[in-house]
Amino acid sequence: MTYFIDFYGTAFDTAAFDAYRKARPAAGEYAPGELAPFLYPDARGFLLDKGNSAMVLTSASEADSGSLIKSALHGIPRIAVIYTNGAMKGDYLAPHIDMYGQSPVFVDDSADQLANMAARCPNVRVHEMRRDGGAGSGSYPVVSALSQLP
Repeated sequence: MTYFIDFYGTAFDTAAFDAYRKARPAAGEYAPGELAPFLYPDARGFLLDKGNSAMVLTSASEADSGSLIKSALHGIPRIAVIYTNGAMKGDYLAPHIDMYGQSPVFVDDSADQLANMAARCPNVRVHEMRRDGGAGSGSYPVVSALSQLP
């Protein structure tokens, strides 16, 4: 089974990172592992456990977010990161989705990204991430940790 895991807000604690970034004395590249503490613990475990079956999917560009994502994922071998460069994730994956098997799983915290994936890739099982424990939109199964995925 293939898993597509959103980075910001799903695998990575964006709010905690924002506070760190404001207090960080220097701008620029992040050291390997510097941002690993902002990866949610269940995300690190999930990505390590799933290996090649899990990919991080982000609408960011590698030029803008590559250093940050590489730093956060440091120490997780064989992890693939797909940068959509601003494209909606479902639009980006649709031409290639069949190569990922019968029922890939996608998890994201953005209602727009969830709806786009469901519309463009109907064979993908879409799950809404709610790190805050909220009820969700009601359109997709809700998880509060990646360990709750099928």
